[in-house]
Amino acid sequence: MAFMTPTITSSKEYFMINHDACEIVACKYTTINLPMGEYTVDDGEPPVGGEEHRVWEEAKRVMELYSIDNFTITWQYGGKLEACGYLDQTDWYLGDTLSEVAEQLLESFYDQEDQYMDEEEKADKAWLESLLDNQN
Repeated sequence: MAFMTPTITSSKEYFMINHDACEIVACKYTTINLPMGEYTVDDGEPPVGGEEHRVWEEAKRVMELYSIDNFTITWQYGGKLEACGYLDQTDWYLGDTLSEVAEQLLESFYDQEDQYMDEEEKADKAWLESLLDNQN
């Protein structure tokens, strides 16, 4: 597993949770520009003018782009494993604190005994464990 190393965002960021495909997308790597909230298909009349209309148009565009009927925009820390210099990466893991994200990554990828890990994996595990008490 040393090919893949953990990374966690240094601050909270906006993520789109696609409920239909169980997919999480980091908004900063896309053109998604929406505030936090739940978005669903609305057959009613669009709001007229102002920020509400912009948000309605953007939500409609995102649904068409991803071929989905609903999604959530959240503001959280995100973590994943990635291979530096490659496109390989895991899905995002989200949490309200660094500790929550580190715990999810540890449970998902570092639950084997240390004797089966190489030195890089042990160092990655130790780094994640150091974040467990961090409430940021």
